[in-house]
Amino acid sequence: MLARYATHCWAVLGLCASQAIAALCTSNLLIDNFRGSMWRRNSLGLKVGDDGTMAAITVDLADGLITFVPGRMSYFYETLPCIDTVASGYGELAFTMKGPKDSSIALEIQTTKSSTDTASKSSWRYVAGFTGELQRMTVPINSFVGANANAVNAFIWST
Repeated sequence: MLARYATHCWAVLGLCASQAIAALCTSNLLIDNFRGSMWRRNSLGLKVGDDGTMAAITVDLADGLITFVPGRMSYFYETLPCIDTVASGYGELAFTMKGPKDSSIALEIQTTKSSTDTASKSSWRYVAGFTGELQRMTVPINSFVGANANAVNAFIWST
């Protein structure tokens, strides 16, 4: 089944985890707002894109909207500098997305053992409850079982 997903300001990593950490976190970290002249780079200047198997993908840079129709096993990724989400106070990944009613997606986080390590480890979780309307989704970083929240370097939306 092909599904149409649309999102804008897809990935805002942030929202302080607790009052104890709130002093560290002064604002959300904008990963990508899909605006400006650089489509294959996110707001952090790092690579963003799909695996080349999307049935369709369009980006409206003026409105900050990406629309894609995934092919079988397609994915869309956002790379990050190595972020220690614990020390920085970032507790959630938040994104605005429109998906078919009652659909779900797999969300992957890639982490390393440390900021100097190059070998990534992937952890997945499902995000469900799409209403068919544009909605804000928040996913706690600590909900990715086995992920190292001290060295986050990518998020991937798939399935």
